[in-house]
Amino acid sequence: MRAILEGYTLRLISQGISEVTLHRLDGLIQQADAALRRGRIDEVFKWNTQFHDTLQGLVRKKSRLHRWIVNMRKYVFRYRKDTLRYPDGGKRAIEGHRKIMLALRLKDPDLCERVMREHVQEAKEGALRATFGEAGAGVTPGKTSGR
Repeated sequence: MRAILEGYTLRLISQGISEVTLHRLDGLIQQADAALRRGRIDEVFKWNTQFHDTLQGLVRKKSRLHRWIVNMRKYVFRYRKDTLRYPDGGKRAIEGHRKIMLALRLKDPDLCERVMREHVQEAKEGALRATFGEAGAGVTPGKTSGR
């Protein structure tokens, strides 16, 4: 659900995002990358959160969509820091943000939506691995193994 909501959000903002906002998002990625190189995962988490908060804020006037995203992010927030601690988790998050930036610069709504959905899916898989180990990437929360 989060992938759908955030993908749709990126689609909506892709045509009208300002250069000022793009520059700010670039700065957040640079800060996260510098924190990762220093091994400061808590800082990577902070810059990662600010990146998504900035994007989310661009749909604040669409109150229902904004509220759904806020609630969904609150639900998954507790797992996000763990995904960044997983081997290469912070690196994958930053690379995902760079792909998002490329899609936004191209102003391609389809690409923006697809890239964000992939980014959220990768974060979900990282959270499952962090919670359940390597086999966790194949786990779907709420489903049983059929035993």
